[in-house]
Amino acid sequence: EINDTPKIEPKIIDNLEELNIFVEQIMKHKDANKPIAIDTETTSLNPFKAELVGLGFCFGEALKDIVYIPIGHQKKEFDLIETNHIKQLKIEVVINALQYWFSSNEHPKTLQNAKYDRLILLRHGIILNGVLIDTLLADYVCDATLKHSLDEIAYREFGFKPKSFSDIVKKGEDFSYVEIKAASMYCGMDVYLTRKLAIIYI
Repeated sequence: EINDTPKIEPKIIDNLEELNIFVEQIMKHKDANKPIAIDTETTSLNPFKAELVGLGFCFGEALKDIVYIPIGHQKKEFDLIETNHIKQLKIEVVINALQYWFSSNEHPKTLQNAKYDRLILLRHGIILNGVLIDTLLADYVCDATLKHSLDEIAYREFGFKPKSFSDIVKKGEDFSYVEIKAASMYCGMDVYLTRKLAIIYI
């Protein structure tokens, strides 16, 4: 039986004022039973080549407790004649605002396949501390014979499959060409599910 996919409502943060408010908010989250889920969206599966495109966070139970911060989205060449540029934050600004939180052991975090995100963040000068649980590893420990992608785990645990990477990234392109709203829904679902799973495993 396939259940309905939750209708998440991620907030897109593309200005410094909202970013600072968000950082203040997550700095208050210190409950080890309720870690904040993080996900990085990038241009490559190879962490040594990948450029950061966006960051996703889920900090609560509600469908609105999700944030997406666009950083490296770009237009396709044939769209460049349009005058409206993509509204997003510079990577240096985002790193500066979030660096302390990322490196803090006092602020519990959860990720799906933390090794990848850790390498991505490290390449951008961010040390990731305070990771309580990696949902991929936790699922592997529960049953090593199963598939451990977030899609597969979500289907087993919650009875629905979120959109896959290939659903939103066209062949021959990378995540940086995904429109910001669509990116926020994709990344938002990843962090929503990661947090939900982490709380089950904890």
